[in-house]
Amino acid sequence: LDISVQSDRGGYVYLAQAGSDNKSVYLLFPNDLDQANRIEPGQRMALPRPNWRVRAGGPAGTDNLLILVTDGPRDFSQMAANKAGPFVASLNDAGGRAKLGALMTASRAATAAECSGNAARRSNPACSDAFGAAMVSVDEVN
Repeated sequence: LDISVQSDRGGYVYLAQAGSDNKSVYLLFPNDLDQANRIEPGQRMALPRPNWRVRAGGPAGTDNLLILVTDGPRDFSQMAANKAGPFVASLNDAGGRAKLGALMTASRAATAAECSGNAARRSNPACSDAFGAAMVSVDEVN
């Protein structure tokens, strides 16, 4: 698996995968081996990086990848106990998808005092819930 991400806005890159087993969702990036997910405007980021790889491991079927570029960093510490190697893992059920989705779409600083009010959210990228997203399907074969 090799992906190239480019954004016209600066922000933070996140890569999630719903596995072909239809039971698991993984946050592939950032991960325990690579936390450097900041991207600058126009920069091209190749994933995975040389110090971590993603290999096919599920049954034959379709893996769905979600690539996000967010204005502000996200906080996945609530899911830190659920690991599959260096990656955060979640169940691919309604609850697991909802929790992962909520964490991906809410700025880590959204509840901080400096982020209260719409003006702060618009002017401070760390307070912003804005993001761009793309979905990619990958066929996994045995």
